[in-house]
This record gives sequence, structure tokens and C-alpha cells, in this order.
Amino acid sequence: MVLTVLATLAVLFALGYAVGIRNPRLLSREAIAMAGVGLAIIAGLGLALHGPLLSRLIRLSNELTEARNLADPSVRVTVDGSDEIGSIASGINDMLDAIQRSEQSLAFLASHDPLTQLVNRRRFEEELTRECREASRLESHGALLWMDIDSFKAINDGLGHATGDELLVQFSRALVSGVRSYSTVARLGGDEFAIVLPHAGEDSAMSVANRLSARLLDEPFSIDGHAIQVTASIGVVLYPQDGTSIEELMARADLAMYEAKEGGRGRISVYSGANTSPGEMARNVAWVDRITTALREDRFDLHAMPIRRLANGSDGPYELLLRLRGDDGEFVSPTRVVAAAEKVGLVQEIDHWVLTRAIRMLADERAQGRDTSFSVNLSSRALHDPDLLNVIGAELAATGIDPSRLVLEVSESATVANIPHTQEFIAGIKELGCRFLVDDFGAGASSFMYLRQLPVDFLKIDGALVRNLVTRHTDKHFIRAIVEMCRGLDIQTVAEFVENPELLEAIGDQGVDFAQGYEIGEPEPWDVYAASLPVVYSDSA
Repeated sequence: MVLTVLATLAVLFALGYAVGIRNPRLLSREAIAMAGVGLAIIAGLGLALHGPLLSRLIRLSNELTEARNLADPSVRVTVDGSDEIGSIASGINDMLDAIQRSEQSLAFLASHDPLTQLVNRRRFEEELTRECREASRLESHGALLWMDIDSFKAINDGLGHATGDELLVQFSRALVSGVRSYSTVARLGGDEFAIVLPHAGEDSAMSVANRLSARLLDEPFSIDGHAIQVTASIGVVLYPQDGTSIEELMARADLAMYEAKEGGRGRISVYSGANTSPGEMARNVAWVDRITTALREDRFDLHAMPIRRLANGSDGPYELLLRLRGDDGEFVSPTRVVAAAEKVGLVQEIDHWVLTRAIRMLADERAQGRDTSFSVNLSSRALHDPDLLNVIGAELAATGIDPSRLVLEVSESATVANIPHTQEFIAGIKELGCRFLVDDFGAGASSFMYLRQLPVDFLKIDGALVRNLVTRHTDKHFIRAIVEMCRGLDIQTVAEFVENPELLEAIGDQGVDFAQGYEIGEPEPWDVYAASLPVVYSDSA
């Protein structure tokens, strides 16, 4: 009888543990509750057990019930004795240890950059907001350093992404060791970093910037036998004198950084409305002319990058990527184009052009009997564009294409910035019949709690988590947690930056649904991929 009862408890305990591991959001309650049910059954069979054993089981059941009600993974049950009951209590504590480690990992992922371990953009914005409020309340001041690694793309392309990633890690360590512990050092994305210096005036801010710049020159980074010397362009703004909101400070720090970059490598520029406005105005005028001309003369183009379904190797949506050819014949960085368009107020026009072109491309493909889907990148401003849904609706009505063939892709940081507004936007998208993808998940504003509130169709795992999946053990846990969470929310996952067969196999092992990257296919003009699609139906529309 005792062995039967203990076996029953072991099964229920294992079930509870499995439920928790498959869905971390249920760990604190359901997993503990399942184990508690097992102990309750044991207590109910107390007539078959002698008194001391029964009392210990009842105490263990009560402690589990209390832990469940508190939903606190730091609570532990009493381990009393070395017999079966003591082993069960020890096993429960092991489960609670696993719960706590899982929650700590997810909390870290939500606020930190997985590659450099620095705080991410969302946490940085929270810290800067707090510092601005504190400065206003105490009538104090502070400084913000905004920096970009010079010629990072050349290093990344020339020596490979692995070297580029290691450079970002070593650069991050240099920043952290060069400032005081109460300063906030953040990776904002790519090779862009920021530092908040509380209670710093212009002199002390410049002292920190000069010290960091000198250190980069004096101590080249050593990576795989390469001595790599880098410099950084640094922009400096002061608060509250240069701005009282994070939007003002970040925009002006960015302007100062570009002033430094235009002056040459390793420069530092302090924001001043008087001496930056003329140059900035000239650049803005040039970009306005360039973008409006491209829109008017149809100089923009959309290249395509395939996304593969791992389960059967079939094509998923093709991601469409904005391209603008410069005067020298080379393509201008899409990041630069969008950033400039946001500054001069033309990014909504680009969003409208991209969506219109994508829908008409879908109509052309249908007319030729080819069946495909497109995922379209939109700017962060798209969520606040009152005309966007009307533009999409009008084009869908005019072409008659299946709306589910169009996926709208918005970065995670923009998606979670205003949850009620995003909910309203996605509801409008779903009403039209289109689908929604959260891009760069894990790079900046990772928040599992917010994701629960959004009816998202796809989630794209940021490449910083994917690139080192084969060699970095912790990244496997992060990606597995993301995949399991998405399965519970009926969200399909996409891994980007899959650049070799080893990575393709590794993401498949983690249960990711789709893969994208150079191993799958490089960005090419759409005709390159369209030519290989089979004709599956006849349509005269």
C-alpha cells in the first residue's frame, strides 16, 4: 500500500513539474498545486499509514499549499528525515529552485541585452526617465553620452559576425570599467550605446568621454589573433538644460553624435542648438529632397529574403526589405534612410509606399498563378499613423488579394511602448484580415507579460540570441523559453541570422518554427525568387 501511494505521489509530482517546465508562467502555481494534490491524496489515505508518517505528510501538504498561495518561488518546504518523505520534500525544493532560476533568467532577458549583458533600450529609457524626474525634483543635473563604433560594419563584414559580436562584448566591458558603478551603460541596438551619468556637468561628462576615447586608442581589442583598434563617435547632452524628456535628450544626443562622426573618427561633440542647427538643417533639407524625389520618381525598391518552415522545408512569408540606390550606384543603408525619414517627418510616406507596393506585388503574383506571402517591415511610427489602416484597406479592396498573405512586421520596442495603443492597432489589422509579427524579440524591450496581452501571429527572435546558439549554452535556454512561451500563446517563432548549417540544426533542436538568414537565402530582387515559384492556380484577376 505504501509503495502504491508513493508511486501515485511521484507521478503527480512529475506531472506538476512537467507542466511548469513547459510553461514558465505556470510554474509558481500549477506545478506546486499538482504536487499539493498528490500530497492531499496521501493524507486522505492516512488510515493505511502510521501516525508519524501521516503527520509529516500533512505538514508537507500544508507547506505546499502555503507556497502555492504566496506564489513565491523563494519559499522552501521542510526536509525532515532521510526516508521517502524526506526525499520527496528534497525533490520539491529542487523543483522550487528550478522555478526560481527560470524566473530569474526570464527577468534578466526582459531587461538586458543577451550578447553584451548590458541593460537594453527599454531598461535604459526607464533609467533615463527616472534620472530626469529625480533631477527635476532635486534641482540637480546629469549628462547623457550617446556613442557609435566607427566603421563597425566594415569590421563585421570583413572579419565575420562572430568577430563583430566579440568586439561588441569587449567594447561593452571597456565602457562599464570606465564609468562609476552608479552610471547606467546600455546597448541600444547594433553598435549603438549610451551612458547615463547622474549629477554630471559638462566638464565631468567630457572627462568621461575623453577617458573612454583615449582608452580605445591605447588598448586595442584582441580577438582570435587579431589586434583590432576601434574608435567611437560620442555625442554629449546635459539635462535638464538640453531637454527635460527622454525624447528630447535622445534626439539631441543622436544629433551631437552625428556631428562628431562627420568630424572624423573618434570625435566628441557636445550638443548646442546654436552650433548644430545649421548643419542639421542642411542635412535635413538634403534628405527631404532625396526621399521625396525617390517617392515621386519610384526610386525605392523592395528586395526579398525567404523564410523557411523547418517542419517540412516549405516557404513561409518572404520578408520585403526597403532599398534605395545612392548616386554612386550603391544601396544606401535602410537604417539610415528610415532614421532620416523619421527626423524629417517622411517616414509615414515610406510606410505607405512599402505597403502599397507589397500588396500590388501580391496581386501580380496571383495574376501569374503563383501563391506566396509577404512580411513587410514598418517603422515605429506606423503604430501611431491614423491613415495606415485606410491605406491598407483601400489597396486590399482594389486588388482583391487574400489579406492573410500580408504580414505586418514591427519592432518589439515599438510594440510594447504603448500596449493599449498597440492592442487597438493589431485589432484593426486583424479586422482587415492581415497578420502581425513582433520583430527583434529579445534585443531591446523583452517582456513576456506584455506579449500575453497582444494577439500576435509571429515572433521573430533577435539575431543576437541566434548567432551564438551553437557555442553559448545560456542562449539555448533563452530561445527554448521563448519557444515554449509562444507555443502556449499560439504564436509561431522565426529565428533570424541563421547563417550556417550548424545554426539551422541548432534552432530546429530548440523547436523554432521558421528560419531566416543567409543559410536560407540572401536578400535578392523579388524576380529572383518569384521565378522559382510553381504555378498553383489560374486567376484572371
